[in-house]
Amino acid sequence: MLEYEVVFLGRQGSGDDSGWRYLGLAFNFGISLALAMAIGYFGGRWLDGRLGTEPWFALVGLVLGVVAGFRILFREVLKAEKPPTRDDSGPDGPAGGRPGRP
Repeated sequence: MLEYEVVFLGRQGSGDDSGWRYLGLAFNFGISLALAMAIGYFGGRWLDGRLGTEPWFALVGLVLGVVAGFRILFREVLKAEKPPTRDDSGPDGPAGGRPGRP
């Protein structure tokens, strides 16, 4: 059997998916930051158009979008670093989703 190693993603078949998890985290951060910045900027532009205060609300919205994006990153990194725990009251309920158990 031929085994190979991918440096970033770990050893194939080893069950270590931390590389994939961090790749997903990076992708999630990029999308979240871009969306938060866009929503803040365009929301600020809309307010500037309504109130005649160009470019102040657009800049404030952009800064708030960056802050929100990094807040999302910080929370996701903390969640990713926390070791997985097995909780009996998970999404399937206390019986683990098995029928016939109270």
